[in-house]
Amino acid sequence: MVASEPEDDVQKNSPPPMENNDDNAPSKRFYRQQVWTTMKALFPQGSASSNYVNRKIPLFPAAEQTAERLAETPEFKQATNIKVNIDMAQEAVKLQVLKANKTLFVAPSQKSDYLYAKIKLPSSVEEVPLVQQRRIVKMLAGEDTYEELGIDQTEPLDMVVVGCVAVSERGQRIGKGNGYVDLEIAILVQLGVITPKTVIATTVADEQVFSELQADLFQPYDFTVDLIVTPTRVIRVEPRPEPRAIGVVGPAVVPPAGRGARAEEAEGAPGVGGQAHRAEGRGHGRGELPEAAHARQRKRRRPAAGPAPPVEPAPPVDAQQCGGRGRQERQRAGRW
Repeated sequence: MVASEPEDDVQKNSPPPMENNDDNAPSKRFYRQQVWTTMKALFPQGSASSNYVNRKIPLFPAAEQTAERLAETPEFKQATNIKVNIDMAQEAVKLQVLKANKTLFVAPSQKSDYLYAKIKLPSSVEEVPLVQQRRIVKMLAGEDTYEELGIDQTEPLDMVVVGCVAVSERGQRIGKGNGYVDLEIAILVQLGVITPKTVIATTVADEQVFSELQADLFQPYDFTVDLIVTPTRVIRVEPRPEPRAIGVVGPAVVPPAGRGARAEEAEGAPGVGGQAHRAEGRGHGRGELPEAAHARQRKRRRPAAGPAPPVEPAPPVDAQQCGGRGRQERQRAGRW
């Protein structure tokens, strides 16, 4: 059963009709391409915003209004610690978290060894100018209210807001294909940062929501969301799928992909980058946990050289002859 607010005549997406043939069944890549094509058409041709669509968690025109709608939900109002992903589509959510005087958790700074960063709006800031709102997180990164936390400083999260390429009304989520967010969620579950009480939410366009997605597209490490907010609807997935998210599954952490491998070709197996939770994958190889990457870096040394070739002894030197030759050279130079 899925609880939802009135839909305002929203047309639902449904999986395309297919023949009863496994070879014709739509894949995650199929849904990604369908959504990316649809979302890009929502922006004027040549718009800079359309650059944040293909191969990404797509930005959508009503992202700011959707963030405001999320902030009006009871789940958001009751939360204190809220983590928001790094995608442009959820930038407006970060501002809503700070405006509500809640603690915002984000990805740590580039090349950081920390798990995530905690930001709280300074009490001295009463009103953030509109022109600076989009840069508020970067502005606060240099303030005393910004703190990066390691795995020994974790704080439980009340809400996690993630991005989706596609999502079903049952909470099934399709990301952009590299699996980093799946592994991030698994690590946070493993560390106890995400608890059974944590609400996993997403903000998306109506065009990204499907009535259902085939169950065989998903693996045990694919987490589900509890709350879906669009510009026109609030969808609560009830009952919550169990298990909603699991810890790190060793065999599912794949070895690094070869150079030039496309992210969406890693059709489901999660990898990890940076501090186990950076989607860019900075610092660590794809599929590596942080400790594995650090061990790899420690072992990265120049290969030991083979045995040195034997050195033949130099011929004996006639000291008197050598000294005489040097004396003649110094005399010619006028030094004697």
